[in-house]
Amino acid sequence: MLDMAKRVAKEAMVKATGTELEKKIAEACSNKPWGASSTMLAELAQHTYD
Repeated sequence: MLDMAKRVAKEAMVKATGTELEKKIAEACSNKPWGASSTMLAELAQHTYD
């Protein structure tokens, strides 16, 4: 029962805040003057490789 509650809570948190990948995409696309780091861009590129 506790495992199910934890899973439901985690799913709700992901729905509210997005996945880690979605957070990184939002950070990379933000209007901050310094832009995204090359490390972050490389990680995003790895996730888009098919």
